[in-house]
Amino acid sequence: QNLAPLMQLSSTKALVQKFDNLRLTWVKQYQNRIKIIKYLIVSSPLLGLLGTVFGMTYTFKSLSASEQGDLMIHISKGISEALITTQTGLIMAISGFIIMAYLQERLKQLENRTHYLEVLMIQALQTRLKGLSA
Repeated sequence: QNLAPLMQLSSTKALVQKFDNLRLTWVKQYQNRIKIIKYLIVSSPLLGLLGTVFGMTYTFKSLSASEQGDLMIHISKGISEALITTQTGLIMAISGFIIMAYLQERLKQLENRTHYLEVLMIQALQTRLKGLSA
């Protein structure tokens, strides 16, 4: 984006205010998105556990209701459902933690770069204002 309008400001206070507004808008939006990802990460193992409970419930119902010949098929089906949902929940949580760590690191880098740019622009503006007053 064009930074020329920022250099037309007449005080460092106005420049700092512009950067503060910038941080309030995009940094807060980014943080809110990370917060949503955190909620999804926390809930995914719980959903996997819920699937495990359903799978084990199916297994125990099958034990009481099945004929002797179908018993192993129903037991293996219930246990399979339980294990698959647990595995899916854990895979989602682990992947989510990796993604969240990357996004948090990226946010930190963007904040640092924005701060660095702010410092450089304040120095440039102060130099320009000194030159105008001399």
